[in-house]
Formats: sequence, C-alpha cells, structure tokens
Amino acid sequence: MLEALSQPKELSALTVPRIGMLAACILVAMGSGTNYAFSAYAPQLGERLKLTHTQLNIVGIAGNIGVFSSAPVWGRCVDRYGPKPLFATAFVLLLTGYSGIRYSYHAGAIPSDFPSSGLRFASLALCNFMTGVAGTAGIMGSVNTTARTFPDHARASTTGIVLSGFGLSAFFFSTIAGLFSPGDTSSLLLLLTVGTAFPMILGFFFVHPIPWKPNNRGTPANRNREPENFASTSNTIYHRCAEYDSCTPLLGGQDGALVCNCYQGTAAGASSHPESTPEAFLTPQTVRSEDPFSNLSADVRRMLDRRRAAEGDVGSELASQPSQSSGEANIHGWALWKTCDFWLCFSIFGLLTGTGLMYINNVGTISQALIAQANPDYDIAYAARVQAKQVTIVSLMNCLGRICFGSLSDFTKHRLHRPRSYCFVAASTAFLLVQVVLQQSITDVASLSWGSAMLGFVYGGSFSLLPTLCIGYFGLAHFSENFGFATLSPIFTGYLFSIAFGKTLDLHELPPELGQDGGVGNSSSSHPSILHPPAERHRCLEGSACYAEAFTVTILACLVALALSVWMSWRDFRRMDSEEVEYGVDGGYGASSKPGSCRRTVESG
Repeated sequence: MLEALSQPKELSALTVPRIGMLAACILVAMGSGTNYAFSAYAPQLGERLKLTHTQLNIVGIAGNIGVFSSAPVWGRCVDRYGPKPLFATAFVLLLTGYSGIRYSYHAGAIPSDFPSSGLRFASLALCNFMTGVAGTAGIMGSVNTTARTFPDHARASTTGIVLSGFGLSAFFFSTIAGLFSPGDTSSLLLLLTVGTAFPMILGFFFVHPIPWKPNNRGTPANRNREPENFASTSNTIYHRCAEYDSCTPLLGGQDGALVCNCYQGTAAGASSHPESTPEAFLTPQTVRSEDPFSNLSADVRRMLDRRRAAEGDVGSELASQPSQSSGEANIHGWALWKTCDFWLCFSIFGLLTGTGLMYINNVGTISQALIAQANPDYDIAYAARVQAKQVTIVSLMNCLGRICFGSLSDFTKHRLHRPRSYCFVAASTAFLLVQVVLQQSITDVASLSWGSAMLGFVYGGSFSLLPTLCIGYFGLAHFSENFGFATLSPIFTGYLFSIAFGKTLDLHELPPELGQDGGVGNSSSSHPSILHPPAERHRCLEGSACYAEAFTVTILACLVALALSVWMSWRDFRRMDSEEVEYGVDGGYGASSKPGSCRRTVESG
C-alpha cells in the first residue's frame, strides 16, 4: 500500500503506448486545422475565378461554419461510438473537399450566366464547408482519445498539446508549400488534399483510448463499490458523490475521491438519517480525521455548492435518475440553454472569435492590398510569399496563445484564487487593443506582421479559455456536447464580420482601366451580385484605407465582449465571495450548513 502511494503518478502516466498515442493524436490534429490556411491561397483563388471579395469571404466562412456547426454532432458521436467513425468520415470529406477546390481553381473563371455560375460558386463553398466539417471530426476524435487515455492530473496538459497541434496546422502546410513550391497555388492545394487525408488514415488504425488504471485504488471491494442513490422519507432528497472509476475516466478525478471520503467519514452526520446511509460509507478505514472537511480544498467546496445550486432547478429529475456526478455540475440538454453562464460564454466567445476569423480569412487580401498600394504591377510571387508569411505568423502565435492563456487561467484560479472568467476580461481587452492598432497603425507589410502576431495570440488564447470555463460551469459528464454548443456562436459573428469586410473592400475597388489614374468607377454598376461574378477583377490601390472601415464593426464587437466579460467576472466574484462566507475562511461550514455532513440536499417542495 505504501509503495503504491509513493509511486509518482506523473511517471506512471508516461508509458510508451500512451506517448505513441499522444504523438498520433498530434499528427491527426495537425491535419485537422487547415481551415486557417485559407488565406494562403484565397487571393489567388479569387483572381483565378474572378470572384469579388464578398464572394471570397462567403467561401471562406463556409469552412468556418463547417468547423463550428458540426462540433455538437461530432461531440456526441465520439462520446458514443469512439473516434474511428470520425476519422473515416474526415478522410472522405478532406479528400473530396480539397480536390473539389483544386478542380475549381484549374477550371478557371466562373461563367457569368446564372445557372452555371450559381452551381460553380455553390460547389466551391460546399467543398470548403466539407473541409471544415472534416477538421472538427479529426480534432474531436484526437482530443477525446487523449482525454480518455491520460489521468486527471495530466489531462489538461496533454489535451492542450493536441490543441496546439491544431493551431500549428496552417503553419505546417504553408511552410512545406513555401519550401518546395513557392507561389504555386495548385501545388499547395494538392498538398492539402493528400497531406490532410493521410493523418486520418493513421488515426483510424492507431488512435484509440488506452484505459487508465490508477495505482492507488484501495482494496478490490472499495474499487468495485458503486453506492446507489438514496432518499429519505421527507421532502429532502440526498445525493451521493460517485466514486472514481477507470471505466469512466472523464467523470472521475482526485477531487471526486476526496468528496467521497467526506461522506465515508461522516458517521455523526448520518445518524439522523440511518435508513438513508449505506454501511459502506461508515467503514473504519475511511475515517481520516475528526473534521471530515479538513482535506477538502476551497475549489472542491465551491464545486459542491455550484452543483447544489444547479441541481435546484432539476431536482425532480435527479430524484428518479442515478447520479452521474463526482461532486461537480452536470448541466446539459435544455437545461444548458436556460443558464445565464452559457449565454455569456456563447456571446463573448462568438464576438471574440468572429473578430479573429474576419482577420484570419482576409489576412492574405490585406497583405495584397498593402503591397498594391500605389503599385498595381506588383510581383505576384512576392505577394504569395507575404501571404504565406502572415498565415505562418498567425498560426504560430495561435499555438502560443493557447498555451499562455491556458497557463494564465490555471494561475488565476489556483494561485490567485480568482475566477477563470477574469481571463476573458484580459482577452477582450487585448482583442480591443489589437483591432484599434490594425485600423490605425498598420499601414505597410512590415507592420502587418506585428498585427498578425498580436491577433493570432489573443485568438488562440480565447479558444483555450472556453473549455475550462465550460467544465467549471457545466461539468465533465457532457463536456464535448456542451463545448460544441458553445462554439456555435462564431457561425453568426464570423459570417457577419467577414461579409462586412468583403463589402467594405468591394466598395473601395476600382476597375482595372481606372487603376492607373485613380479614377472612380460607378460602384452601383461595377459590383455584381453574389451569384454573378464580374467580368474583370477589380483592385484597390488605397492601402489600409481599402478595409479600415471594417474594423469599426469589430471594435464595437470587442467593446460589447469586454462589457459582458466584466459582468461575467463580477457574477463569478460574487458567487465565490458568497461561498467563502458560507464555508468560512478556515474551510469549515458556516451556520447555513450542517457541521459534519457533506450531503447535498435538494428541496423537492
């Protein structure tokens, strides 16, 4: 027993099979995030197909819609059926999607007559949508497998590494294309076709969860014991804490074990309800100290209180269902959509990521506008290299932002003992400052690199904050599904902001015959509808003035996100403050809770 306790958990988790599984999941993740590489070939695709910037943004946002809209579906599928169906589907969709985009590129300009133009444009958008759906399938399968393979104390870091691989995907493919075929859009699309499909084959055959079996589990009787729900004859329903079990690695953890210990050691508190307390909770070896709450951290006590409050709305349902909790929240389904916490996460995340998507989808166009400023005969190969550089910078800083903001979130909670939502205030403030800089200060290609670095960093940071907030508010039991619903918001904001950017740039475009002398064409006649591309591609020679007005929209969005983040943090601060008053500074319960008992009550009346 002592030998098992002394064995370091971190070392026991780093076995060769698990390390190999982690490496395979990273490769799958790197093949899943190529939607962020759209700007590496978007300007050339628009030039070849004679698309307006609004049309090009619709194609780009179609991929983003595929990424975010499919997240709840893939989350439920991977929870039920495992990762293999997701990898198989991703292989087919990636191969079909990028092959279709490459075929459209080689087919040339979309004809102006309506039936064929509408079908060509719709098929192009559909192909990019398929790549987005496939990317979500790949990352969901790899992240879920990683979470089920590693124990609780290593789960956050390992899943963070996999998500970082997702952020590095655009950097990986754009760098390889730049080394072997610089400026060749067709070769880049071929690389995306083959390079993204192959990792899904690897995942299908080699990625699967490795069950985690902790060393310190006590006696076999304690390991296999699953105490049932119990209720007294009064109107108060008592619920127990589920004991950690390796067959449900996403639902257990060290905190859950501590919560169960407090039940097991509470003989005095159970005496008033002897008929409702299993004898298994009163075994002598589980009594650790006179105060059963002495081993409970403040985080665990706050977690218990939050779950008690959440269960107050669904007490009647819990009375008839077995508990699936390990002492934390378990909110899902319609109950999720009725909580204020969900709508705050939904709104803030949507406003911030929609802002980021507008820039990421158009950074290639922005760089081209800055290069073409007073220089209509710019070198196309040079412009392609600049686009690839900006995509690389965004991708690298996206990865770094996920790591840094994740560490900042843990530091805020565990070191400063403040809510994680404080980090959303920091992210919203950073987004606001970046948008102001992009609008006012970025006037050439050299300074654009700084703008790409800053936006990629805060964009990645906002993505790393949402998962931990979802777990804290709604629990682990339905995390994949809940997280998928929360990530639906960028569908709307990303679409609106990207369309606004495209419309702004189209209004500043000039016909080629007027580009040399700076004349202004008739905007009402020179801008066709979405399904009717122009006969000639227009160009803007005004530099940053071509698109600066679009950042006014995102600045306002970031201001709203900042206000909502402050409100969320204030709510969490008051919630935490009230919990500290209830439990007491020294960790004991106040008068509002019965001393010596950690049973949770839900009033059914």
